[in-house]
Amino acid sequence: MSNSVTERIPYDWFEIDAIEGWLDEHVRQGLHLVNITPLKRAEFEPATGSLTRYRIHVKEEKDGSRDEEYHETFRELGWEFVAELNDQADIYQAIRPDAVEINTDEEVLRSVIDRVVRNRRILIAVYIPFILYWCYQQFKQFSGYLEQGVYSFLIHEVILVPLVLGLFSAWITLLVAAIRNLRKIKHRRLLDRDFHTTAEHKRRKRQNRSVFLIYGTVLALCFLGLLFFDGNNRFHFPTPPCPVADLSKVNAEEFAQMPYDRSHDSRGNYLLSTSYHYSRNGETIHMENNRVYTPFSYSVGVHKIHIEAWAVPYLHETLAHYDDPWQQVDISGWDEAWYQLYDRNFVHDLPLGENDPIPPDTGHRLYLLDGNTIVYISYYGATDLYPRLQELYGR
Repeated sequence: MSNSVTERIPYDWFEIDAIEGWLDEHVRQGLHLVNITPLKRAEFEPATGSLTRYRIHVKEEKDGSRDEEYHETFRELGWEFVAELNDQADIYQAIRPDAVEINTDEEVLRSVIDRVVRNRRILIAVYIPFILYWCYQQFKQFSGYLEQGVYSFLIHEVILVPLVLGLFSAWITLLVAAIRNLRKIKHRRLLDRDFHTTAEHKRRKRQNRSVFLIYGTVLALCFLGLLFFDGNNRFHFPTPPCPVADLSKVNAEEFAQMPYDRSHDSRGNYLLSTSYHYSRNGETIHMENNRVYTPFSYSVGVHKIHIEAWAVPYLHETLAHYDDPWQQVDISGWDEAWYQLYDRNFVHDLPLGENDPIPPDTGHRLYLLDGNTIVYISYYGATDLYPRLQELYGR
């Protein structure tokens, strides 16, 4: 019907006096209740008969074993079953003006509601330490991110800030609302039906709207993060060709020995950067004592920072995290170039058997900067990169 109205019930199900007052207000507007959806939205249609009133029957049992008995009893008293509010509460509509009031015993009603309130308090008591523990875990996680550097955090993990703040805001809003609502219900008579007012209705709507808005924003950010800011290449975005020398130019013999399945390219998307990774590894060599190694490995990482002013401090921040010293070198076509020869400690860390080959013990690292693009190169194998840096990577 075109004139039908659907509204979310603004109160908790056990605030029956408020819900009854809210339903009666719709009666005065010429609407009658026809259904309650699983999402606790009330469906109204224009009233075709005389005005009526609504009452909620709270049941001792939850299994529905006496529902037919209740329906028949209340029908004899002038009430027709309309909808189930939840498994312990039914909504009835008066079908004649002299319908006898139902649920008039405040003590019986209070005994049922008190159980609900007690359970809510237990949940709140569990909820508070959960939030505190969650905040502690977030603090530890963010501290770990910041140990990698401020710019590293801003470039890779900044998407987590609105997510965490959004979840925290939603949970605190829910917690405060739950405590406030329980305190209010404790100090009012549930049959007076004077709690529902225009001001209280607006306050509850604002409260519910705020929670839904926050959760909606968090879900939207999660969706965008999954779709666009994907660091694990779940969606297999195309990866452009490697922008610097491939292993075939570094050492053609090693490239020819490389098994096909030891080649891997990937792409990662973040909020403020896009990265590409190219990996070329030799065949795995098995040694004694179940030890393994590869005779050569070549990888290239390309990092494009969307805020160019952050590229230089991010690069220098990254270099500072390595223990071995860096040597600044001059390679044509790049704003900055940093080279490092480091000890891989294979011979010292791996006890070699009598017939084991000796793995390469040194590796090369190179960082190149061009505007907002940082290229990282890592290699160990038979080639000495240093004398060929200009030849391989100059532009």
